[in-house]
Amino acid sequence: MKTAKLREEKELLDRQQHADSEAQNNLEENLQQLKHREAELDSQEKQMRERLEKILDSSAKNKDEVEDLNRQLRMMKEEHNASK
Repeated sequence: MKTAKLREEKELLDRQQHADSEAQNNLEENLQQLKHREAELDSQEKQMRERLEKILDSSAKNKDEVEDLNRQLRMMKEEHNASK
């Protein structure tokens, strides 16, 4: 009787240990997936920041060009009006 009870307890502990081991393996796998995802997101963030920097630089250049073209247009209109 005592042996049967001990055997049942051992089986229960073995099942719990197996479940705990499986849970730990799952957690370790999830951690690896999260680390990989974090690295992907860091890479994407870097690329997006680089794109934003290029867009802002291009926008500033385009704004300067528009201002220059508007100045040239104004000068042409003034010259045209003066020649009338």
